[in-house]
Amino acid sequence: MTKNPPELLRTPKLLVKFDPIIEEIMRNSFTEYIQKDNSEIPEKINTINLVHFLLTNLLKEDQNLFTKCRTDSNAKPVVPYSNNLTKRKQSQYIFLGKLIGISIRNSIPINIPFPSLVWKLIVFEKPNFEDLKEVDHSLFLFLEKITQNSKSQFEQLIKDHESNFTIDSFGKSNRIELFPGGSMTRLKFEITKEYSNLCQNFRMNEFFPQIHLIQEGIKQIIPNFHIFHLFTWQEFKKLISRKVK
Repeated sequence: MTKNPPELLRTPKLLVKFDPIIEEIMRNSFTEYIQKDNSEIPEKINTINLVHFLLTNLLKEDQNLFTKCRTDSNAKPVVPYSNNLTKRKQSQYIFLGKLIGISIRNSIPINIPFPSLVWKLIVFEKPNFEDLKEVDHSLFLFLEKITQNSKSQFEQLIKDHESNFTIDSFGKSNRIELFPGGSMTRLKFEITKEYSNLCQNFRMNEFFPQIHLIQEGIKQIIPNFHIFHLFTWQEFKKLISRKVK
């Protein structure tokens, strides 16, 4: 890259040359406007609108990059799919990071419906048990109950629940073993805390490969991205979603 990000962002025509994914998205969405040779963007699309359009495109369900959290809340946050990362998907997650970097450097507010767990991982903050509630509410309630109730209550709880050391992932259809042989290990009252810790550890690290790629994209726009470890996740979220005054 020969030009720095702010210079690239002066007009949409320069922005489209910033990353090949932009050109691909624009070709697919504005084929009637874009010439195959010069990939020009319609003048009516300004830079801010283009950034919002690109972000919306990446968050679409048919991109298979993100999936809705398992929560009863009306506001459905999303988390990355934890399935196999193809080269294309790796590029898309990196590109999302670039859009976040563009937002910060150019004061373009964007809204990404991540739960606190994802925001915390992006800014190197350690998630906690409460963060699980927004990502997987049923798992949160189950872990809370089995670690706080009596043995008789525990036996009643696991009747309608998978009673081995496996967990559903956000991506793969089959259940994942929490350790080798976990599918053959029965959950017992005496080891509920160990089971809870394993479930929490899995869920909180499930999206790390995707988060790392997003961080890499941000670093390409903001090389000193590591300074954001000084931010709380709320401060970082507010930084990119602030309202235009």
